[in-house]
This record gives sequence, structure tokens and C-alpha cells, in this order.
Amino acid sequence: VLELQGDTRAALRQYEVALESDPNARATNYVYGNLLLKSGKFDDALAHLRKTIQPPLDEKTPGYLRELAAACQKAGLQDEAQRYLAMASPSPAQPSALTSQPARIQSRSTSVVQP
Repeated sequence: VLELQGDTRAALRQYEVALESDPNARATNYVYGNLLLKSGKFDDALAHLRKTIQPPLDEKTPGYLRELAAACQKAGLQDEAQRYLAMASPSPAQPSALTSQPARIQSRSTSVVQP
């Protein structure tokens, strides 16, 4: 809400407070990282966006990977961006890093398949 009202500084502070109580909260790191990215704070933004792809992985992980790739492109990190895109959209010849985890995600369901 604060961001929509144009108060980016207050919005950033609000997310910082939220992350103090749960530093690994994916959704909070995602929004905070994107707000930092819009503010031109690329290094800090990438640090928070990278937290969104830490295990345990779920059905949102490919989207987080694509957003992280876009952030890397904005920061001029083309090779890193390509790695994240490859992880989000694997080719049949190259399995995804998502499926090489101890538990794989199956489509949109909440079931997890053990290897």
C-alpha cells in the first residue's frame, strides 16, 4: 500500500521489519527484492530475490526463477540470468535443477513425489 502511495522509503522499511521476524519468507523477499530493484539497488535486490529459490521448492519456484533472471538482466548479469532461465524452463535433454532436488514438484498439485 505504501509503495502504491509513492512512499517507497516507508514501504522498504515495512518489508525490512517483516524480514526481521522471518528472514526467509519467500513472498516478503520477493516483493522487497523487486522494490529494491525498482530503486536501483541491484546487489541488495538480487540477494533477496535469490532467497525465493531456496529449498523447499514448490509450484511457485519457476516463476521466482524467471523473475530472478529478469532482475539479473537488469543488473547486467547475463550469464547468471541465462542459468536461472534454464532452471525455470528445462529442455528435455537437460533436466531441470528443480527435478534434481530430493523432492520433485508435480504440475500444479500439492503432492510431492519422492525419488
